[in-house]
Amino acid sequence: MRPEKIKASDVYKMRSTLKSFMREWSTEGASERQSAYLPIIEEVDTHFAGQGRQPFDLQSGDRVSVLNPGCGLGRLVFEFAAKGYRSQGNEFAYFMLLSSNFILNQTESVE
Repeated sequence: MRPEKIKASDVYKMRSTLKSFMREWSTEGASERQSAYLPIIEEVDTHFAGQGRQPFDLQSGDRVSVLNPGCGLGRLVFEFAAKGYRSQGNEFAYFMLLSSNFILNQTESVE
């Protein structure tokens, strides 16, 4: 049995996924995350605070829901959830789905 050839498109997808790991989950990617995600998080916080709502209402138990389309490896989903929002990610790319499942559900420590 001869080994299967790896398609160039799969190599490209894997490189993109590895770059996403660096950007979304490593210490080295913190400044890029800060510049990309912080304005989004602040805008959502400001929007709902203007409506008198917090991410999580202790009295009613209600949570503000945030949908993150094209969520990649799920870091923005994670950040919103950590702030108390009900956060749902949506991703189409199979490489990203497999990798985000690994990082969010299988790892036990940072880095």
